[in-house]
Amino acid sequence: MRLTVATLIAVLYVGATRAGPLSSNKVGVVVPGTFPIVDLTSVKGTPNVTLSGKDAKPDVVQQDPPATLFLCRDRNCVDCEGIDLATVPERQCLTLDLLYNSAIISEPSNSGLSFEVYIAPPGCNPLYQLPAVNICYFTPAPFDSYART
Repeated sequence: MRLTVATLIAVLYVGATRAGPLSSNKVGVVVPGTFPIVDLTSVKGTPNVTLSGKDAKPDVVQQDPPATLFLCRDRNCVDCEGIDLATVPERQCLTLDLLYNSAIISEPSNSGLSFEVYIAPPGCNPLYQLPAVNICYFTPAPFDSYART
């Protein structure tokens, strides 16, 4: 019995130390069927598209609400892994080991972000902007990279 308890503690310890910014969505933050699903090639991104004009004040620094980029293996934003956008370095294309088919920026207040978020196929070219929060975007080809401005 001691060996079993010791083994369990060791497994939990190793699992905790391997955690990183990319984590499985097992808590239900992205719930299929509760958000629109759009073909990413059918929309056009624009700078700060999710930032409302009435909210922009030139003398005030905007603090972005917490937001998570979910990269999903299924085309309908199912089977996702989340990335806290506050931890993503600006203007760097980051590549992952897996291929994904859809993405969504989960932002609970639905107020938008002051920066753009992109996904890209292998090679980081071309970049496709996710133009709005809380909308699932699927791509015609798998992607493995992401970036933010």
